[in-house]
Amino acid sequence: MLSTDWFRFAGMNIKGTPSMPRAAVEHDLMVARRNASVLVTQEFRWPWYFAAAHKVLGRYKAPWGSSPGFRSGRLRPVSGAQSVKWNTNDWKRLRTHRALLHEGVGGVSESRALRAVLLKDTDTRLRCWFGTTHFVVGGDEQSDSPLRKRIMRIDLLAFDEFIADLKVGGHPIIFQMDANIHRGSWAYTELLAIIEKHGGTIHGDHGVEYLLTFPGKRIDIEVKDDWIIPTSRLRTDHEGRGITARLVAKH
Repeated sequence: MLSTDWFRFAGMNIKGTPSMPRAAVEHDLMVARRNASVLVTQEFRWPWYFAAAHKVLGRYKAPWGSSPGFRSGRLRPVSGAQSVKWNTNDWKRLRTHRALLHEGVGGVSESRALRAVLLKDTDTRLRCWFGTTHFVVGGDEQSDSPLRKRIMRIDLLAFDEFIADLKVGGHPIIFQMDANIHRGSWAYTELLAIIEKHGGTIHGDHGVEYLLTFPGKRIDIEVKDDWIIPTSRLRTDHEGRGITARLVAKH
C-alpha cells in the first residue's frame, strides 16, 4: 500500500482585526511551525504579518513556501489574507487555485478570498489540495441583519462552487476555515448540506471554525486524530485546529 508518512496539518485565524504586533504574529507562527508541516491562516492581512512569516518560516533551516508569496503578501496583504504555507522539505507546490469569496462592504467586511494549493508529497508524489477561507461574521443567525445574511449566503455558494472546482481533478482536499457559523443556525444546516454533497467529513468540534477532508478518486485521506492549539499557547484569540493524517493510494 502506497502512503505518505503521517503528517500534521493546522489551520489558524491569526487575528488581524484589530491587528497584532509583529512579535505576537511571530510567536504564533513559531507555535504553528512546531505543530504542523502545512498551515493555512485567516485574517493574515497586514504587511508585517507576511514579514513575520518570512522571518519565522521562509528563512528557517527547513524553509517554507507560501501562497501568496511572502513578498506578494506584503504588497497586497488584504488579497492574501487567506493563505497557505508548507514545509518545502516535505511538500512541493504544483498548482494554486484562488476565487473571490465576497466583495468588500464598508463597515461589514473587507474583500475575502478562497485559496487552495495542490501539494505533492516529496517522497511518494501523492497529491492533495490544502485550502482555506473566512466567512463574514454575524450572518448565520435568523436575527442577524439582512445584509450580513445576504453575504453569508454568497459565502456559502462560493464555498460550494470552490470545492466543486477542486474536485474536478480527482485529488483529495484538506480544508480549514473560519466559517463564523454556529451549530444549530440556518447557515449551519446549509453548510452541512454542502459538505455532505461533496462527500466531506468534519473533524473536531462543529463551529465556529471547521476542519474538513474530502477523499479523492484515487487517493484517500486517513485521519489518525484531531487536535487543537489552545489560545493559552497563542497570542491570537482563536484556537488552532489540526489533524494528524496521511494520504493513501486506493487499490
